[in-house]
Amino acid sequence: MAAFSGFLLFIFGTAIGSFLNVLILRYKPERPLFDWRALSGRSHCPACGRTLSPAELIPFFSFLFLRGKCGSCRARISLQYPLVELLTGLAFLGVPLFLNNFYGVSQELFFSFALAPWHYFLAGLWVFAFVCFIAITAIDLKHCIIPDELVVMVGVAGALAAWTLSANVAASPAMITIRASDVATAIARITPSTFTSPSCPPRITSRRAVPAAAPA
Repeated sequence: MAAFSGFLLFIFGTAIGSFLNVLILRYKPERPLFDWRALSGRSHCPACGRTLSPAELIPFFSFLFLRGKCGSCRARISLQYPLVELLTGLAFLGVPLFLNNFYGVSQELFFSFALAPWHYFLAGLWVFAFVCFIAITAIDLKHCIIPDELVVMVGVAGALAAWTLSANVAASPAMITIRASDVATAIARITPSTFTSPSCPPRITSRRAVPAAAPA
């Protein structure tokens, strides 16, 4: 039962990863992250423009069936597609398994929904944070920028996770609980320079030339 439920959780995660690929590939720095006009529309091959069939949209496994090539023009499919879908599926499966082991909870109890609601809420927050980190990594590698929306979502997820732990888990030597105020303080210290990659060119904030100082 637990193994089958874990497999379904992985499949669901790969489906979320497929949407995450759309979000990453259609993102433009000059537009909001969730620009629904850009996110709408059927998926197509970027090389020949052919609309993909439902069989070609199966997350992760369609890449294996097609052997990494478009079924029409045989152009190579970017490795980003299967990697993002695989990592998202592993996050949906691995994070709950890790939390169950950390708290000493059996997998059978978790997948039979016999635990307290806060345990599932906490697992969902951690999965959500990992999915955001996957999107942050892919967008940063592609555009050298991290969208503000993802930073805010990770911060909110961290604050909610801290509140859930402080409200439901008693502090003990074997477990460290994080206060929501500590998370808020850490978020407040974040500046735009924190997310500037050394390999990225500096961003120009103004095109107006600054007049040179007069010689003394």
